[in-house]
Order: sequence, then structure tokens, then C-alpha cells
Amino acid sequence: MTTMNKPGRWFVLAAVAGLLLGWWLAPVANAAAPPREPIAVIRSTADRVMEILNTTQPSASAEDRQKRRDEIVKIVYEFVNFQEMSQRALGRHWAAQPEDKRKAFVPLFEKLLYNTYIDKVDNYSTGTERAVFDNQVLQGDYALVRGRIVGYQNKDVAVDYRLKLQNGRWMAYDVVIEGVSFISNYRSQFNSILANNNFDALLDQMRQKITELEKKTQ
Repeated sequence: MTTMNKPGRWFVLAAVAGLLLGWWLAPVANAAAPPREPIAVIRSTADRVMEILNTTQPSASAEDRQKRRDEIVKIVYEFVNFQEMSQRALGRHWAAQPEDKRKAFVPLFEKLLYNTYIDKVDNYSTGTERAVFDNQVLQGDYALVRGRIVGYQNKDVAVDYRLKLQNGRWMAYDVVIEGVSFISNYRSQFNSILANNNFDALLDQMRQKITELEKKTQ
């Protein structure tokens, strides 16, 4: 039976450098003001993200690491559109599921992402990498911001951010590392599982993976 895989190196990079530097910390837009351009939002928040990440080093106390973790997670849950991410990660399977199955999937996907990447946040240490944001493409309520992580293993890594304008602010739903989509990676895994299993089996595998990851981070 196909099982959920551990994310590859590109997605570890996304968790630490791509996702965190880019779109997990987009500030709230004033309801009466027009939304800021997505590239401006990302640029202006990179320093804030690094400040949080650099506040506590991996050698710090468990209490300090948990504090940093809580700060980041709080902001993530405010600005990441998990509903959009979930729908896109499931692709065609989303429409085929009844409402109760969708409602079960979304929080499991949130928890899976949390437990997959939170230890990368804990172990993050300052390096020579820096984020550069080159340009943006706007199409209605959607935006693509093209950027790079400069100095990763002595080379540049292309990182593109996909955002959607919702309730007056830009919210992210995908990041693309070197042409590989974060959401597409999960969609491929879900498609493989659902090719030979029903949706309940997918939910069970997600629960099992979450339990496994939680044991490793305790």
C-alpha cells in the first residue's frame, strides 16, 4: 500500500527559507485601505520573520523554543489559507467527497503540515542565505511573486509564491521551489494513495503519520 512520504530536501528548504521568509507573516491590511501589492508585503515582512527566527537559537531552552514556535504558528494560522491549500492538494478528489469528509481532511492536513515542519523551525539557525524578491504577476485576485534564496549551498534557488486576495489581504496557498510545487507534491502523494484506497484510508494514513511525527518531536 502506498504510504505518505517524508518531504524531500526542497520542501525542508521551503519550510525554513521559502515559506517562513515569504508568506507566513503577511501583515493584516486595514479594511478601509486598498491591499498592498503582494511583492511589497513579502519584502517588508522578511526582516520580521528573520527577527523571530533569530531570537532563539537551537541550543536555547525548551521553553524559549516553544515560545518561538507558538509565535510563528499563531501567525501561520492567521494568514495561510488552509482551506484553499487543502482543496488544491486533493485536486479532483475534493469535489468527490461529501462535506463531512472535507471537514475531516482540512484540520488533519493542517496538523500534518505543522508536525512535518515544526522541527525545522526549532532547528533553524542563522546562515548566509537571504531572500530576494524579483517581480510579481497579478491576475485578478491571484498573484505570483517570483523570488530567490541567494547563497543556499553556494547557489541561488528559485522560489515562487502563489497568493490569493481574500477579505482585503493577500493569503498564500502554495510555494514553488525550483519549479516543484509544494501543493503538487502532496497532491501526487494523495493521488497515489487514493488510486488503491478509499478516502477513509487516506484519513487514517494521515492520522498515523501525524502520530509518528508527534513522537519524534516530543
